[in-house]
Order: sequence, then structure tokens, then C-alpha cells
Amino acid sequence: MKLKPHQFKRIIFTTLFLIMSATFSFKGNAQKVSDFIFDTYLIKEGMSQSTSMSIYQDKVGYIWVGTQSGVDRFDGYTFKQYAHDLKNDQTRSVGWVLDITEDKDGNIWTVDNQGHFSKLNRASDQWTNFTLPFRDSLVKNNKSLRYNFGTPRSIYVDSLTNQVWLGTNGVGLVSYNTITKKLTQFLVHPEAATKYGPQERVGQVRSLSANKLIVATDQGVQTFDTKTNKFATLFNSKDSLFLGLPTDLKIIGPTIYVANQYGAYIYNTKTGALQTFKHENGNENSIASNNVNGIHYSAKSNYLWLSIIGEGIDVINLTNNKVVHLNKYNAKDNGITESNYENIFEDKDHNIWVGTAISGLLKYDPGKRVFGLMTKTYPSDFNLGINSSWGMMVDSKGIIWLGEYETGGGVLAIDRVHKTKKSYLKNVNGTTLRNWKFCEDNKGNIFAFTGSNSNGLVVFYKASNSAEFKKLGYANDLLDQFSQSVNGSSFLNNKKELIVGGPHPIILADSNGNRIFKFVDLPKGLEKGFFDVQRKSKDELYVVNEDGIFLFNESNNKVVALTKNMKFLPGEDIYSGPTLQVIDGKMAFLATYGNGLVKVDFEKQTKVFLTLEDGIPNLFLYDIFAGKDNILWISSNYGIIRYNPYTNKFRSFGPAEGVQGYEFNTNSAFMTSNNEIFYNGVLGLNYFYSEDIKVDTVPPTVIIQKFSTRDSTIYIEAANPNSTFVIEYKNNNLSFDFIAFNFRDALKNQYAYKMEGYDEDWIYAGTRRFASYTNLREGNYTFRVKAANSDGIWNEKGASMSIKILPPIGRTWYAYLLYVILISCSVYFFSKYREKKQFKKLEDDRKNGELAEAKALQERLLPKTLPVIKNLDIAGYLRTSTEVGGDYYDFFEQPDGSLYAICGDATGHGTPSGMLVSITKAGIIGLPQMSPKDMLHELNRVVKKVDLGILRMSLNIALVKDNQITLSSAGMPPYFIYRAATNTTEEIQLSGVPLGSFNDVHFDQTTTAFNQGDILVIISDGLPEAPNLAGELFDYQKLQDLITTYGNKTAQEVIDQLMIEADAWLSGNHNPDDITLVVIKHQ
Repeated sequence: MKLKPHQFKRIIFTTLFLIMSATFSFKGNAQKVSDFIFDTYLIKEGMSQSTSMSIYQDKVGYIWVGTQSGVDRFDGYTFKQYAHDLKNDQTRSVGWVLDITEDKDGNIWTVDNQGHFSKLNRASDQWTNFTLPFRDSLVKNNKSLRYNFGTPRSIYVDSLTNQVWLGTNGVGLVSYNTITKKLTQFLVHPEAATKYGPQERVGQVRSLSANKLIVATDQGVQTFDTKTNKFATLFNSKDSLFLGLPTDLKIIGPTIYVANQYGAYIYNTKTGALQTFKHENGNENSIASNNVNGIHYSAKSNYLWLSIIGEGIDVINLTNNKVVHLNKYNAKDNGITESNYENIFEDKDHNIWVGTAISGLLKYDPGKRVFGLMTKTYPSDFNLGINSSWGMMVDSKGIIWLGEYETGGGVLAIDRVHKTKKSYLKNVNGTTLRNWKFCEDNKGNIFAFTGSNSNGLVVFYKASNSAEFKKLGYANDLLDQFSQSVNGSSFLNNKKELIVGGPHPIILADSNGNRIFKFVDLPKGLEKGFFDVQRKSKDELYVVNEDGIFLFNESNNKVVALTKNMKFLPGEDIYSGPTLQVIDGKMAFLATYGNGLVKVDFEKQTKVFLTLEDGIPNLFLYDIFAGKDNILWISSNYGIIRYNPYTNKFRSFGPAEGVQGYEFNTNSAFMTSNNEIFYNGVLGLNYFYSEDIKVDTVPPTVIIQKFSTRDSTIYIEAANPNSTFVIEYKNNNLSFDFIAFNFRDALKNQYAYKMEGYDEDWIYAGTRRFASYTNLREGNYTFRVKAANSDGIWNEKGASMSIKILPPIGRTWYAYLLYVILISCSVYFFSKYREKKQFKKLEDDRKNGELAEAKALQERLLPKTLPVIKNLDIAGYLRTSTEVGGDYYDFFEQPDGSLYAICGDATGHGTPSGMLVSITKAGIIGLPQMSPKDMLHELNRVVKKVDLGILRMSLNIALVKDNQITLSSAGMPPYFIYRAATNTTEEIQLSGVPLGSFNDVHFDQTTTAFNQGDILVIISDGLPEAPNLAGELFDYQKLQDLITTYGNKTAQEVIDQLMIEADAWLSGNHNPDDITLVVIKHQ
């Protein structure tokens, strides 16, 4: 067929459009395998077993997982395992947990393959197990029946009546009345019964509407009216679509989603519309196989999820009916490592959870990994092939140019569209070939700069029509002072000339691609050159140099100073790479290396450094860009930082969100014309669009898990329990455990709490999830806790509970009556006033003497000298308040070369607290070498036996041995461990109550690595809770950040620096508590 001219032009235009779209646009809503990345939870993450057969989320927010060894409960931090214990009949029965649900009271119900259905009472945290009686007589009469005949396989609990409904293997539908304890059997097809009893299987029991259940059997899908106890056929064996027993069934509104060995189906019970999904040979857009094991519909995304036996997971976009096949061959980088998957579940935050046969529990968070990523080995089918690179650019054809920072150096070109890579300039003599700078002229010719061994910069050039680079020579030979002039960013001016900035900007090429190499004639006002530029319009540029920030009109050569009397010093205010971003023409931001983010307000003519105190996670910044939404993105030494200039909120992203690593390089960033941002780091490359990185705006659900007194622990598991908890005065030491449910990045959840009636302001606890109060007076209190997700979105309502502490006998109404009588009688003794006054003087003298004695006692209890141990640098420090407190530290060397480090805080002041410290120290000395938690257990027995009334001893014990430290805590603040390898400080919070609180207390313990350069810091609460003149507390997070800052110093220098910071914070204000610091550094 001969094409007409207009047809030929249309084809050419369409082809070019498609090529350009494929080349330049990597953005859009097209589904692809890389869109679905799963987190994996295995035994090492806390699961009891690697098979997850059923998944459920309760009303509170916990995720429950049925495994082959019991039930696991996941809160985003840890798994709690409910396994069978032969010695305890209040544990869950043994068996594979096939289904999980919840009743209206929040109790958890499960069924297993051993014939049990079980209930977990949430108030007592204990199980009750039930069995079906119908199975025994049938199995007795027919030995050929399968072992699981008559066992329950699915469960549903009516939310109004708490009636339990069970689907079974062979004995039909069974109900259990939780009030009368009566079991009732309902046969779907009585005519199908044999002389041995009914042989029908009920795969699923689910609620369709009020008083109506869906019952799925191998003889059809039925409805069951719970009022009339009547079945009605929805689908039966005559319908070819439903010949097999459904392997899974979900109900959302009036729609039923069914999976079986013949495919997947969506049926609307109101309209009768039926949609079928089957495998079609040769059709990649059909499901992978008809043998569908699990099904779930996500209304938020309009995706239908299918787990397919032997094939993996299929995701169907019901908007366009496109299918994405996820299997162990094409998605192994995404967490898909096997072919058989079980149940698919969606939680309240729209995370998709997938049960597996052998690979643990999978979670897909649609909003988590939005950063494109390439590393040396990822993705497995097209990766960088190198570890580290320095310098990058994306050219007009979409090719990514990287400087290879490895042996041999060179340049790597990456074509993401065609998935091709090519290396250039490897092992060129006389050059360093590691740190590169790239730029492209108007005709697509590439300039590449790198260092030489002795002659400054070397310039390489690749013409757009050439396959290789050629060496143009040394920069200073091409133009005098060239090397000193190209430390700024490059850009095309309004004449399309290629300019590289610096103190003396240079024109490299004209608009036709001809090389020029001449200095730019700088206009008046820009004599210091262009360090970085940002284009405002066709003819206007924002320019920054040492003298300030300017608006430069290229067409008329006029310069307008946007800042006055404001200097920007290279290396301090501005750094190499893209550092300038102007927002709305009103404010500018500059990234600095070591000084944080500079914010300039043009209207107010102010220049402010945003540092750690302002919330920026790291001060060492590299390159900065603003997306179309004006959100700033900054590469740093702590991942990629997001900054909202309108709310002044910072958010860091690290490897958990798909970032290549924590450390990036300068001159290793680029933003394309369609606003795709690239950052290149020491472990790989990230790319993304600013508007695609969504903030999780949903505040997390917050609950109080439990609270403990001296005598008991009460499980709350609610946000707002209805009742007021009445506490006897002797139990007025309280502790609370709380949690926020946000499964995206739970470790970054933040908490704050306050006790109304005691605390004036919120106490911001960082990531700590418990609070303790001691010696509360009688009265009414409300404990409140709120939390923020990893994006800093707070649930201000939070959770709360009311507490009433009864008065001691001495402060009851009848005691006060007695006081009135005594006061009346005291008139008689008025004449003895002088005697009482003299008595008071004597008492004051006694107290002063006691304080002096207590101070001397405290000093005697501290170590006279510090231990000298190979490879350990040890320091200790204690500063008392105005009164003698109960702080204490000590060291105990062991014959095997290990060391116990002790830090404690006794309640109260003076001699009583000193006595408690003495008892504790004597107890430690008398104990043989054992683990820290066992030492705390034994010390608790000693302190409890002595019984000093309300006095308690909080204590941290650390055992340092070889390259490990073992930690345990009795109600003390967290440990801090500075990790030299990553230049980060880890907070380790261990739960525990102070010594002497309860009988037979067991303490948590953890062991972690302690490598060369690592620092262990043990503290009392005196420093983090030190108030400044404004009443603000020093805070644990500030302390953690300072430890990181001073991690390269000796142990004593760390203490000295921390106390300097403390004194600066107090600014002469009285600190009401002792400050104790113990620092051990592994040399």
C-alpha cells in the first residue's frame, strides 16, 4: 500500500513521539514489576515460623499472623508469639492456624488443622480451646477418612451477638453460642450425607450483610440466613465457574471476590454482574494460571491481587485490566522469592500483607519505596555494575553520565530506555579519572573534566556524532587560569552558549557547538563571577557569588542585587555543586558542607543557618533542588533530606525507603527539564520526582498497651478505656507502655506524653514507648500520650486513661478529723513554743549534719581510680545538685578481663538514698560473675528484702567483654552507643522497673557488638532532664546528637564536651538533679 504524504508525516511524527516519550519520560502511572517492592519478615525479624497461612488486623491495630506453630502478633516493632505449651492449658492449642478473626469485645478467635477453634481473652492474655464433637463418631465408623476430616477451616464471629460460625472439613456449617456454650450443626446439602455422615466441606464463612452469611462449599456458594437458619443457592455445581471449592473468598460491600482452582471471579450480589479472570495461553495480559489460592480487592488502588499456586502473585489494575506478574524470576529483587503464596490482606493504612509457604510474611507499602534505585547489583537485570561514582549529568537524550570512582576510573554512560551501558576513558595515563564534572552544549556535545597527576584539570570531549571521547588537553593550556575558574555550575545562557561558572566563568561552546574557551565578560555587579545559577525565565538568572544573590537579565546585561551587605563565603556558605534554590522569588536556600542549610529572606534581608536545633538531620549537605511543588531535596551525609520551606519541616530518607545509602557526593546531582531529580552516592544512584514522594498525612493510631503498679500489670490495649483506674497509695509508682500503629517505618515514630495533674507540659520522648512516674500524691490524674508517624504527622488526640490515687491513711477524712482535735488541743501547748523553736534549731543542725555525712558517704562510694584495661578508654563523672542525691557509678574488673560498668540513681536524697546505694554496691561486690540481667534479679531480691519503704534503686549494668557489650536495665534511661563505622549513635532502651519495686522481677537484656572506635555512654536522668531558664529540658535526642558529634574524641573529652553543653544549656539555672556520666570507648 502506498502511503499518502500526510499519512507518512503522521507515522513519522507518531514514531518520534513514542521514541521521545520512552526516552525522556520515566514518570507515569503505568504498572510495572518494579512498582511492587515487598518488605520481608522472617524468623530473624521475630516470627515464630517462616510459613504464614492467615493474616488479620484487629480493631486496635495489631497484625495477627497464623503460622504452622501458632499465632504471631505484630505491632510494627516486634512479634509476640503465641505458641502451644504442654504445661499450660491456657495457651493456644497446637496446629496450623488457618483463619483468624475478632469478636465485638476485641477477643481473638482462630481455627487450626488439628480440630480446634480457640479464643484469646485480651484482658487476661490467655487462651481457651474448643473442639468439635461431630468428628469423633464419624471417624470411628470410617477409618479411611482423612486426618483433618471434621476440623474447622474458617471462622466468623457475629459483631452484634458474638455468635461464632465455623466452616469445616466435612461436617458442614457449625455455630457456637458463646453464652450457652452450645454447638449446632447445619448441613448445606443433607441429601449428600452418606451412612458415615455428611461429606461436604465448607471452605469459607463470611458475612454478606446483617443476618446473612456467605458459605462457600465444594458443592456451591450458598447464602445462610442466621435468623431462619435457611440456605439459599447463590452458585451451585451446575455453574461451571464454581465447580471447585473456593480457596479464598472476600466480601466488600455487595461484591464477592472468589478464588479457586479454575480462576478468579468478581460477583455483584445486587446487579448479578460477574467478571471472570482466567489464564489464556499466549496472552501475557491474562492471569498466570487458573490455580488461584488467594484473592483480595484494594478499593484505594482499584487493584485485584491474586496469589497463584506455582506462579507467584498477579496484580490486576481493574481500571485498565492490565496484569503485572510477580514471580521469583522477574521480581526476586522485590522480595518475591518463591512460587506459592497464601492469604492476601489489606490493613487500615492500605498496606498489602501476603502470607507465604516458606518465605515468612511479606508487606507491600504503596507509598514507601518511591525512589528509583540503581546500585552495583540492583536491579539484577540492569544495574550500575560499580560501587561508587563521583560526578554526574543527564544529557538531552536521557543518557546518565557517571564518573567511576574505582580503580581505573573512567566514565560510565547509562541508557535506561534501552538498558545499555558503556564505559569510556578507562586507565588513561596521567589522570586521576575518579572525580568528574560533566556538561553538555546546545548540540549535544559532552565535555568531561577530571584531575591529573600534576597539571591540573584535564578536558575530554565527545562530539554528539562520535562514539568515543578525545582528550583536548590540560585546561590551563586551553585557557590560562582555566582550572581555577570551573568550580561552579554549568548552564546554557539565553544565546544557548555553554558556560561553566566560577569566579571567572568560561564559555566552552557557542550555540552551534563550536568550542570557544574564553572568559565571560562579567557585567557590573557580578565581578565575583557565577558560583551557582538558577534560571528564572528565558532571559533571567538567579546568581550567587561571594558578594550576594543577584537577578541577572542576560538580554540587557542588568544586575539587581537581591541581598544587601550579605556575604557568601565559599566553603562556608556555598559549596561546589548545585547549591542555590530560589523559592517564589522571596527566599533562597543554599546547601553548605558542615553548616547546615542557609535560608535567605529577600524581603526581611535576613540570613539564617538552619541547623540540628531546627530539625535538619545532618549539617553536611551537598546538592539541592526544588521540585515543581517547591519542596527542596538535599543530598547529605544522612541520606536524602526533604524540606518544606512553607512549614519548615525536615524529613530524612535512608536505605529503608530505597535510598542508595546514607552518604552522597558533591557535584553528583542533576535535575532534568521535566523535573526528574538524580542523586549519586557512594553506593549507587537514586532518581525520582518530587511530587511522587508523598507525605504520610494520616496520623498513626495510638493506644496504651498496659500500665503497671508495684503489685500488678493491667493490660489496656485501647486508646481511651472507659473506666477510671483506682490505685492504692502504696502502689503510686506507675509505668505505662504505649504504641503507635504505623507499619511504614515504625522505628521512626515519635512519642510525647504528660500526666495531667502532675506535668505542666508534654514530655517529648523521641522513639521511647514507655513512661514512668514515682511517688505520685493522692488525687485524680489523666495520663495522655500522642504520637507522630515517620513523616512527623502527629495524632494530637492520642490516647488517655484516668487514674485516681487514694490517699494514705494519714490523709483520709477521718485522719483530718483527728487532726482538728489535735490542733484544738495544741492551744494547751502554746506555752511550749520556745521549746519547739529550740527543737527546730536542733533538728536543722541534725539535718545539716546528715547532709554532710551523706555527701561524704556518696563520695566514698564512688571509685577512687578508674580501671586501666587494654583497648578501653574509661571515664566517669558525677555532679551533685544542691542537695545530696542518690546518683552512683562504679566499675568492677573481672579476672577474665571483662568489665562491669554500673550507673544508678536512688530515689530520695541524703542518708537514706546513700544507704540504698551502699546496699546496692555491697550486693554487687558479693555476687559472682554473671549476666547483667541475673545481677539485677539478685540485687532486686536484696533490696526488696531490706525493704526501705518507698525508696527504690534504678540501675544500669553493662558487661564489656572482648568486642561485645551486654546491657540490662532496672528503670534507668536508655544506653547510647556511638557506632564509629557509620558515625551514628544508637539508643537502646530496655524495659524494667527499679530495684525494690516488686518481688521476683525479671529484667530484659541485650547483647550487641562493640567495635573499635565505638563508644558506650551510660547516664542518669540528670542531664537529659536538665531545665534551661525557659523551663525546656535538655532532651534525650539532643544528647544522642551530641554523642554523634563528639564520637571521635576520647572518653574524658566526650564527658567534658557534654558538660560544656550542659552548662551552656542551664545558663546558670539550677539543675534539681544529679548528673552522672559513664563513658567507655573501644580503642
